[in-house]
Amino acid sequence: IEWIGRFSSGKTGALKAFLQVIRHRGLSVVWIDISCQLLPLDWSDSYPGRFWVVRPPSPKDSLVCAEAMLRTESFGVVVLPLSILFVVTLGCVCFCFSKV
Repeated sequence: IEWIGRFSSGKTGALKAFLQVIRHRGLSVVWIDISCQLLPLDWSDSYPGRFWVVRPPSPKDSLVCAEAMLRTESFGVVVLPLSILFVVTLGCVCFCFSKV
């Protein structure tokens, strides 16, 4: 899933609602926090699916982290924000497994 939109257009709110549904189904979610600005407590709810935050040492390592998370097959969704990787704010990419 590619998530694209203008700044402050509600992308994060819609994504949070989507991820809550995924976690409510018992699937875990991992967010690759490239900018190290995500506040995990804002996303912590009492759903059966866990919410994980991975902070790569540098933005160039974010794709390696995303690939490593996908290879574990432990997460229903892997979120990789692309706004830091590119000059233009693009949004983020969610990698979903077929079990979602």
